[in-house]
Order: sequence, then structure tokens, then C-alpha cells
Amino acid sequence: MINAGQLVNGLWVGTVLIAIALIPGLFDRFTRAVSDVGNAFLFRTPSPARPRFSLRPPGRIHAMTVPWLAALGMAIVLFSAYAYIAQ
Repeated sequence: MINAGQLVNGLWVGTVLIAIALIPGLFDRFTRAVSDVGNAFLFRTPSPARPRFSLRPPGRIHAMTVPWLAALGMAIVLFSAYAYIAQ
């Protein structure tokens, strides 16, 4: 059904999603970086020049894992392996 190249792509994507989900705080840092890049292109001003508004209460450390993202990564890995074996 899929070739070896597609299997490797599925394994990489699944592994990256699992890593992003299980390392505490990595998902938050990743989403902040994507938001900062988007804002830099949209507003054309450097990030420190704009006031930052947080949706979380200040002083609270938010290092939560994202279990649904890990489950999605595992599903991609398993589906890729199954599709490769089902040839």
C-alpha cells in the first residue's frame, strides 16, 4: 500500500508529535514561537516592542503534557507500519 519512503515519513512525523507531546513545556514553547513568527510578519514590529497578553494567570508555571497529541503520533506510527506491512 505504501512504499518505504512513506513509511519513514510516517515514523518521523509520529515520533516528532510524540516528543512534542511528552516533553513538558515543549508544546507551549513551540506554539509561542509560531505565534511570534506570525505576528512578526503581520505587524512588522519586533516581538519585545509589543505588549504580550497571556491567557494563563501570571506566576503559574504551565508545563503540561498534551496526551491527545501523543495519541495522534502513536496512531500515525501504527497506521504507517500497518499500511507498509499490508502490501
